[in-house]
Amino acid sequence: MTTITIELEEPLLNRLKKRAQQEGRSTADVIRDVLASHSDEVSACDVREHFLTIPPLTLGKMLKPVGTHDDLLDEMLDRTDD
Repeated sequence: MTTITIELEEPLLNRLKKRAQQEGRSTADVIRDVLASHSDEVSACDVREHFLTIPPLTLGKMLKPVGTHDDLLDEMLDRTDD
């Protein structure tokens, strides 16, 4: 294990200390568990991996046809340079 130094706000540190005391564990052990748990959640939400696994969706038919003069990018960017 590697030792690190972190800065925590007092209310957070107090909650971690209280939890450690209630569970009969060290504060460092509780902090390690919280970090490991959060790390698992972040890994599960890896955007690059998740994006590649999403199947395409059909959102229905177009409400009006897109003409050759329609500039959807300007509409998305809310440009009013007409």
